[in-house]
Amino acid sequence: MPLPRPDLPRPRGLLAASAGTALVAGMLVSAPALADGETPEKLGTAAELGVEIPTADELRAAGETTVPGRWLVEVEGRPTLRGGSKTSATAAQETVAERAEDAAIPLEVQESFTTGWNGMSVEMDDADAQKLSEVEGVRAVYPVLEVAAPEPADATPSDVYGNAMTGVDQVQQVDGLSGEGVTVAVIDSGIDYNHPDLGGSGVDDETKDFPNDRVVGGYDLVGDAYDSRTGEAPVPDEFPDDCGGHGSHVAGIIGADGEVVGVAPKVDLLSYRVFGCEGSSDTEVILEAMERAMDDGADVVNMSLGASFMTWQDYPTAQMVETLVDDDVTVVISAGNEGAAGLFSSGAPGVAESAITVASVDNTHRSAPFATAGGADRPYSAATGSPRPPTSGELALVAAGAPGTTAAQACDPTAVPAAEPGQALLVERGAAARSARRPSLASRRATTP
Repeated sequence: MPLPRPDLPRPRGLLAASAGTALVAGMLVSAPALADGETPEKLGTAAELGVEIPTADELRAAGETTVPGRWLVEVEGRPTLRGGSKTSATAAQETVAERAEDAAIPLEVQESFTTGWNGMSVEMDDADAQKLSEVEGVRAVYPVLEVAAPEPADATPSDVYGNAMTGVDQVQQVDGLSGEGVTVAVIDSGIDYNHPDLGGSGVDDETKDFPNDRVVGGYDLVGDAYDSRTGEAPVPDEFPDDCGGHGSHVAGIIGADGEVVGVAPKVDLLSYRVFGCEGSSDTEVILEAMERAMDDGADVVNMSLGASFMTWQDYPTAQMVETLVDDDVTVVISAGNEGAAGLFSSGAPGVAESAITVASVDNTHRSAPFATAGGADRPYSAATGSPRPPTSGELALVAAGAPGTTAAQACDPTAVPAAEPGQALLVERGAAARSARRPSLASRRATTP
């Protein structure tokens, strides 16, 4: 049942062009020449240009992590928000399942999607995917992809520089832009609705404070133990609490109202949990969450996630974005969480043409601990798993060895001399993995700035 909400006009989604599919298609199809003053037409999706969707084997070869035995099957016919009906969409899916049985393709239907995308998720042998794609009534067969959980930064909240960089500090000074009357769906690891800044009582209890005045609805689609990497099955329940932290981090940025003040502190929040306490989610679960958010009347949908490197706009989650936007829902999605891998690390659903796709940048300022050495302040960060560095006092800096030597490079732990108490042992960076040499140095009580 849709959640009750004010009868207000819904904000229209802004367009953010995605180059992913256009670049792929552009390499395969030559663009027509334009006369002077002629406006170029929209290039279109890869499927519209006749480019075949990659197979599961091709996706794996490109670095995609597929969920074995799980597939998304798009069938002919329109979803309800594209002018179709639930009855006809369901009938089309049932017909495809019957034809698959007649063609000796064993499969088990898991979920049916009829609102924003006409298709179903199925469990079947991966070897049958190509055969199923040739069944009459099937438009396409897509592998279910693993989606890694984004990790929240381990930092004390500070809005001083981030707000100024994004213009939030100016928005918060404008009357009428508090977000009141707007419903924002957060598809993530859940929301800590016990938190006072998000309408909670401060008591850590998943059955308490939900729904509340701020987190007004949502659903846990997976449960605590779910992890798509291990095959742990989803165990849904009605309490979309957060044990990972990232969803609360996102919800706080959007609409916290307390010690931390979000961009729009009066919005109503919907929480759709698609991650367990650890591990990954998958595109089937995310597709279901998107449809639920649509059915529950979200004005804005936020997803800080995506299937990295899936730059295909035809992928079901990207198609679902287009349906949401056409229904006047604003969709804001991360460009990807694998940015260090390069420009093509973006993925679905963020590659959808109508999504507002967001990337991150370095802050204008960075607060870091520092030590004074050689007459200058030297900022540093502690390596993961290393001993806690001292915050006061003095240490003598001692080289592990002459530059370029085995001792200085620290690739062979037995060649590294022991540091004396009160000394910081310096080794060369880049010659050997720090994670490989860290245990040996830690055992020698050395500190690496």
